[in-house]
Amino acid sequence: MALAAPSGRQDSPADGFRHQPSGYDDLVSALDEALDAIARDDVEARCAAIDTASDIVTSLFLGLDIGRQGAIGESIGPLYGAILGRLLQINLHNDPASAREVIRLLEPLRGVSRRQDRSTIGAPSTATQPR
Repeated sequence: MALAAPSGRQDSPADGFRHQPSGYDDLVSALDEALDAIARDDVEARCAAIDTASDIVTSLFLGLDIGRQGAIGESIGPLYGAILGRLLQINLHNDPASAREVIRLLEPLRGVSRRQDRSTIGAPSTATQPR
């Protein structure tokens, strides 16, 4: 069964992923914590870090607005699904290589999001203002 992004959002990031740069940074931080926990053989900390990472990916997925983001949103949705699969693998197999792979996959998204966020600082809001 395919997951669908929610409709009727009130905050409308018309400029794509403006709302997500810190989400990607937080996700990489959680993966770094998981890598540290794997190195220390700390199962509890690894599980907590992967749970945090899973929550972040789920939040990013639910924040997609395919209607506004078009092909980019359609492409990123399956990527988030693949990342969730990797997170499961990291947790089940104590797999640092998969954690590094996810971080590597996120780097281009982080860069695009940061550039987009910087380019919209000071730009007029596209959200509908109350009358």
